[in-house]
Amino acid sequence: MRAIEELLAEHRLIWQVFNAVEAPLRVMELKGVVARELLEQLLEFATQYCDRYHHVREEDLLIGRLHEARLVEKGGAADLVLQEHRMARYRLDRLRELLPVAAAGDRQAHGELVKTLRSYTSLLRCHIGMEDRLFFPQAERALSQSARAALEQEFADMAAAGGHELAMRYEALGERLIEECESWAAQAAAQPIGPG
Repeated sequence: MRAIEELLAEHRLIWQVFNAVEAPLRVMELKGVVARELLEQLLEFATQYCDRYHHVREEDLLIGRLHEARLVEKGGAADLVLQEHRMARYRLDRLRELLPVAAAGDRQAHGELVKTLRSYTSLLRCHIGMEDRLFFPQAERALSQSARAALEQEFADMAAAGGHELAMRYEALGERLIEECESWAAQAAAQPIGPG
């Protein structure tokens, strides 16, 4: 099903971006520095692409279709997807709060920023694995041919309404972030550790 294939492709990019974040995260942790501009871009990518584009398509369109067909069971995979999306949003909100404080030199905020970013990346990895191996295959098997066709049309309508341009913009940002993470980490690692 094309809709699921699109979601899987988005997962691959998200996975690559957050794998790339590991290098700056290690440097931030070891040197006590904050990659403010890089993290601001990362938060934009996570908010706009992961949450407001990708997660919305999963929640409103895919899970919406499953609900409509009465194929969602309490405590099942769809509930887990929604719960993990809420957990991710909480972490993003916390990262937005911590970033300016940590960048201003607050050591406690710095430690919590690093810890929260690690928690967010770990959550995303587990979440993507669960969706790829459990939720998407279940959803694909559960939806009737007509529900699949309706879902495909909803994805196409969203793309035509500006979703395609949004996705292209943030996919390009994701690709740049992968490169910038590596570059920032190499440059920061080469700098001496400052006082304190």
